[in-house]
Amino acid sequence: MDDHDRVFNSARHGSIWYDSHPSTRRYLASDPYSLLIFIDRDIRHRYHLIPVHHQASWAILCQTTSRFNRAHFLPRDHVQSIEVAELFALAQGLEVALEMVRAGSEVSRVVFCTHSQLLMDRICTEAWIIDQASWPPRVAGELVEWIHVLHDCHLMIQALIYGRGVAVDFWHAPISDLVETHGLLERFL
Repeated sequence: MDDHDRVFNSARHGSIWYDSHPSTRRYLASDPYSLLIFIDRDIRHRYHLIPVHHQASWAILCQTTSRFNRAHFLPRDHVQSIEVAELFALAQGLEVALEMVRAGSEVSRVVFCTHSQLLMDRICTEAWIIDQASWPPRVAGELVEWIHVLHDCHLMIQALIYGRGVAVDFWHAPISDLVETHGLLERFL
């Protein structure tokens, strides 16, 4: 198995494995109780702004319905980086999952598909930090700037798992699986 096969399950603080064959994706996509949410992010130079600014953006694509697809720029008051855009995309995906479950959808599993190993590792690290009671995390005495978004994601994951009985998994997907999501992002930009 390679990194593309790893799925981190936050409830178990460990890894489970899916094979990366198209049949697995088709199974998850056709399972009426599984919700696949694809995450993508990008950063662009905004040359029309003086001085030149970077503008990060994110997109989520729900395989089951386009009604929940979203794309947007990061708020200007946040660090404009790929890492923060990934977290915002995850937060939006979790809000969509919670919204669907609260509306009565019979969802038993939410699978986030991302090309970002960093995002999956951050979710794992944040869960470990909270379990170790070393909250809020600091680097060289300074509060980590994006940590509040990560903490909100953790709370939403907990709400899905313990409040609604929904499994939350992360699938490290190859870039080829994110073509539609990136297309949504490109159309937005």
